[in-house]
Amino acid sequence: MIKELKCKNFKSFKKEQILSLEPINRLESDLDIFNIAEIGGEKLFKTAVIYGHNAYGKSNLFKALKTMIQIIKFSGNNDYEINIDNFKLDEESSSLPSMFEITFILNELTYRYGFEIFKDTVIKEWLYKKNKREVNIYNRENEININTSYREKLKKYVEFTRKDELFLSSMIRNNIQDEMKEIYKKLTEDIVIISGEQINTHMTSTLILENDERSIKELILTCLKFADLGISDISVKEDEKSASEIPDFIRELFAKNTKDMNTSKGKWVEIQEQIVHKKYNNEGLEIGTIDFDLLANESEGTIKFYSLLGPILDSLLNGKSVFIDELDSKLHNTLTTKIINLFNNLGINKKNSQLIFNTHDLQILSDKFFRRDQIYIVDKNEYGESELASIGDYKGIDKKTNILKHYLAGNFGGIGRVKDINDLSFNNISNNNLMGD
Repeated sequence: MIKELKCKNFKSFKKEQILSLEPINRLESDLDIFNIAEIGGEKLFKTAVIYGHNAYGKSNLFKALKTMIQIIKFSGNNDYEINIDNFKLDEESSSLPSMFEITFILNELTYRYGFEIFKDTVIKEWLYKKNKREVNIYNRENEININTSYREKLKKYVEFTRKDELFLSSMIRNNIQDEMKEIYKKLTEDIVIISGEQINTHMTSTLILENDERSIKELILTCLKFADLGISDISVKEDEKSASEIPDFIRELFAKNTKDMNTSKGKWVEIQEQIVHKKYNNEGLEIGTIDFDLLANESEGTIKFYSLLGPILDSLLNGKSVFIDELDSKLHNTLTTKIINLFNNLGINKKNSQLIFNTHDLQILSDKFFRRDQIYIVDKNEYGESELASIGDYKGIDKKTNILKHYLAGNFGGIGRVKDINDLSFNNISNNNLMGD
């Protein structure tokens, strides 16, 4: 599970921003039993939500985490170029490093890992481990200093580490095993980041194809039926064709950018997804079924819900942390709330999976799904700097407070300063100017 995320000098985040999934020391008995997991001596939230006005930066936290993971995964490659989008609305940030840090639980122990990068150079890097107390495993600033108890095991990897490469990535590149590899896998495989706008059905369909047992398919189908989308069955197949059947530029494009087509050995494997609906006669009697192509014939909301089911169920089955940008996009509020309930359900979320998402769905605030410290607001000041804060940090706000009312009143920020549309003036604009001559 993830305990905390930090970033600094990234996109609209100039100053250090912190997303904590650790409860503030107060009880809310009606929510705590469902919303809080205890692991490795730590109490952590299973879910958290982020609100904020358009262009205020609520997606940038997800992008910061994605950037961090990409650097961990790829900085070991010689041809990988680190490119960080730092804060650009002042004079000094372009000459300062960007910082990323994550604190997480692995094997009942708490680890804290982070780094600072300026242009293509790793300025600092650190890894801490906590059982009863926090101990530094290694620290990098100008040179890599390793804790005495780890020195014999890790020192041989120091000389192979480039200045544009993380030490953790270098150790993986040089085939280190055990604890360091487990940390790497935790960070690169157990954190899933999804864009709410970029719909991709691949993960859900692959989950069905790679599991021979019908239980996975039945689980996905049950979720689709619960959503009342009129679906009675699903069919996912791989259609193998000769690579010569498609133009070269399309084959190369898919080979580089997707995983649902395989052009190796002259073959092209395409995933076909069919959604089965019941068919009725004029008297309303069922007379059979009809197959619809998922992407061609179903609504964007259905495609979005199907696309999310794969990563969500994979997370729940394997104890992963899933971050969804714009969870509510194209989804009705009832579907959004059902997804949240999956993670807060003690009988379903048995491996302490986490869901962190941002949204514009204000109904969630009035439904009281979350403790105050599970709700974050991203505000932006007059200098274009985004700031992230938990409602749990505000004084005078208790569990009886109408959070939605206070948010709409602008008491937490993040609501925007939209002008009244009635203030627009069309007096000096002629019809010819609007419509053309």
